[in-house]
Amino acid sequence: MNLARFALGLLLILSTSAFAQPFKGSRYDWFYGSGYFHKMVNSERGWTETQNGSTAFTFGETMRNDYFVELFDTSRQMFVRLYDDHFELKGPNDAVFQTFRAGHWDDRRNVSYFHGDRFSLDTGGIWKWYVQGGSDPYRLFKEVGRSNIQIELYNAALNQTIFIEDYETPVAIESMDGNGNRETLTRFATWWQ
Repeated sequence: MNLARFALGLLLILSTSAFAQPFKGSRYDWFYGSGYFHKMVNSERGWTETQNGSTAFTFGETMRNDYFVELFDTSRQMFVRLYDDHFELKGPNDAVFQTFRAGHWDDRRNVSYFHGDRFSLDTGGIWKWYVQGGSDPYRLFKEVGRSNIQIELYNAALNQTIFIEDYETPVAIESMDGNGNRETLTRFATWWQ
């Protein structure tokens, strides 16, 4: 009997450690399909959810541990738990959390290159381009696409697209005008928090 209990306990410990590994990173942005959750820059516990390019909901962070970040939307009385590969929901009439959608953490939000130029993600999917260490943005871009290897930004007024290409180290940044002409801004950019 004691041997069976010991074996069951050992199996539980091994299975938990094999599948539930703590996330390594700062956990500021969590992406899924056509939306994402974003930790607000000037707020200790504030988060927004952006869907299809528009802020849809606001949340307060209620808990954070090695495995998830828990958020609460007071307008809908809804909890959200963001794990490393999916998120779960629990509404006001739910007894337990339910898996809702696959997604992932992605803390690529600041990239810099020579002469102090940098791109920084702000709220609502807006990226600010700062030139030569300046404190005022030179141009604003909307994030229109993101994958494991590339972030695509667009400025409609200028008909300009920026590609932050992350398939190799260091990071490359390219610009494309409305005619499809591409120009490499740098192949020596780096991510920073």
